[in-house]
Amino acid sequence: MEPLDPIAYEDRVVKPHRTGGAPAAEDELFARYALSGEMTDDELLARTEEVRELWRRVSAAVTTPRTLKRVYDRFLAEDADLHGTYGVLLKSADWWRSREAPPVAAAPDELTTFVKDAYEPLDALTPRVLSALYHALPAVPSHEVDRAVRLAGLAVREAHDVPVPPWTTAALTAGLPLRLIAERLAAGGAQVSEILLAALDQRTTDAARPPETAAPRHAETPPRELEAATKGLCVLLRWEPGDGHTGATRYRVVRHEAEPPGHDTGTVVTEIAGTEFVDADAPVGPSVHYAVFARSSPDQDWSDPARTAIPVFPSVELRETRRDGDRLELVWQVRPETTEVRIRRTPGDTVVHRTVRPDDHGRVSYQDEVTGDAAYQVQPVYELADGSRHPGEPFHFRARDLSTSDEPIAVELEPATPGFGPRVTARWHRRATGAVRIRFAAAPPDWHPGDRISATALETYGEELRGRPEPEGDRVRLTGEVAPGWQWYLPVTVLGAEATVGVAARLGTALPVSQAVAQRRGAEIVLSWIWPPGLAGARVSWTDRDGEPRTADISAYAYEANGCRIHAGNDPIHVEIRGTATSADGTALSAPEVVEVPGYAARVDYTVQRNRWRRREMTITFAAIDPVRGGEVVVVAADGPLPPAHPAEGVELARHRLHLDASGSEQLVVELPAEKHRWLVCFAADPGTLEFVTRARERLEARR
Repeated sequence: MEPLDPIAYEDRVVKPHRTGGAPAAEDELFARYALSGEMTDDELLARTEEVRELWRRVSAAVTTPRTLKRVYDRFLAEDADLHGTYGVLLKSADWWRSREAPPVAAAPDELTTFVKDAYEPLDALTPRVLSALYHALPAVPSHEVDRAVRLAGLAVREAHDVPVPPWTTAALTAGLPLRLIAERLAAGGAQVSEILLAALDQRTTDAARPPETAAPRHAETPPRELEAATKGLCVLLRWEPGDGHTGATRYRVVRHEAEPPGHDTGTVVTEIAGTEFVDADAPVGPSVHYAVFARSSPDQDWSDPARTAIPVFPSVELRETRRDGDRLELVWQVRPETTEVRIRRTPGDTVVHRTVRPDDHGRVSYQDEVTGDAAYQVQPVYELADGSRHPGEPFHFRARDLSTSDEPIAVELEPATPGFGPRVTARWHRRATGAVRIRFAAAPPDWHPGDRISATALETYGEELRGRPEPEGDRVRLTGEVAPGWQWYLPVTVLGAEATVGVAARLGTALPVSQAVAQRRGAEIVLSWIWPPGLAGARVSWTDRDGEPRTADISAYAYEANGCRIHAGNDPIHVEIRGTATSADGTALSAPEVVEVPGYAARVDYTVQRNRWRRREMTITFAAIDPVRGGEVVVVAADGPLPPAHPAEGVELARHRLHLDASGSEQLVVELPAEKHRWLVCFAADPGTLEFVTRARERLEARR
């Protein structure tokens, strides 16, 4: 898949919409989302997400011209409308392919007229000029362009070697019509057609030559702490952003089966803005290598990589469970490369071998008579091209993990980590019988818990919560995208053609904010984030300086006018920002966007004064600029021409803990030793808690 060029995309797709216009017709969506019929299904869906991320990033940039920002905002709003209309269909590559418009070719007569008018003074075109014409008319097949050139009476040949006046090249560069240039050449008695063809060919050649510019700028640092681990049937990659990486930084994940990938080796798996990726197509093998590169803009070269390697012999995934009394049936999904599955049962230490055939479609079933607390270890076996066999990671399962209750299934719901839109995580206890499905809709279901309905009738209620069920101890977790607002979630247990209705639950979700940033200004913290289109409010939660949880709601209008500021003292705090959607049903919340704000040292000033009658007694007055909560002070006396830079360079006289409000003061009396000391200096026992802002040290003349 060719990388998306934001500059070319803006010129070709965005700028023509600056004057407004109707929403894109469905046969125009392929162009708007920069799709191509040659893309694979995975590349096509990945490109739609990449284009959405481009819209959000450019719309949020303060340097984007207002006219272009309106276009990007309109694209985002119309994309949200598409999600509201088609829902999960937008996850289908077939749906997008059905919107591909057939190539629109100019009528041959019109194209011939265009070519004839454009190159009227010429009797021929060079191969390079013809190639440039192909690129200028990407929607017109090349054979139609060739036909139009022939009908316009133009031959295709190389230009003759004739001198070209410098002003001719300058005129072509300035965009003057060929007809006007030809008139001036004719007035001078020159070979008009040959000079123009040579000048046009030279200009085309210069335009095709890469400009001599400075080498592309590299990203400041590569990603850090790249980790890889098998997760179910896939490989999970996680990494940390490098120094200087921002919300605009994108990461390229490259995979190679034989050696560490480089800039020009390996398979590009994805390019994403996040720092986590699940590779569902990782090849099975003893050492699969990964590299992650970074860059923050298209004009940068990719950074040096973060690399790791991992043996990929995945486990299995438990897909279906059925238990009827003591009879247990389990169904697992395995990778296509699996040739055998070994199932070890305890107690009894019975080992069963299941051969995996191609017509099994990666599904392995097992039936058993359960007695007591039976435990199972399921281990796939892989056979590589060289004939070697390798055991995969074992999967452990206990029969008691299955709930044998006949009560209708219930789920726990919570907003999930943001994706493009709102997402929900549902959790439930594993069932002894049947597969669990969840449907969601704005209206409550007409059925009651325990009702038995047909699987066909279930399809009439709302939409499916789609995602990959993942085991979580004795529970199962499923995360999927949902519609914003308040929704009812209906869990059902499906066995064959019958479904048992569970307990419906209700949850409100909102569009999430993104790319939150916090900036400290003393005790005040200034927060900023990117608002998704259509979100009207947000809720900010944090802990204040007394440890009490605090929340504040802010509207998009108030944020635009005054920003968002909170006061939280000088301690490190954890801030969560959630999108809110308020309706008659209540306030729906998104998953939180989290910001960790570091603390800072409380600023304290101090002065020193000698007791008038007791000359060795000194009074230190501390004045707090910020609140101080138990910061420990070390008082040191020292001699020498310069004040001490560290407590070890003097004699420790006292230690004292300060508890002061902002602008509060406190006094401490210390006694100097009998020896003469010129300096009395206060230090913080922990420099992270206190900062003394006294500019001049006190110079003491302690007399014996």
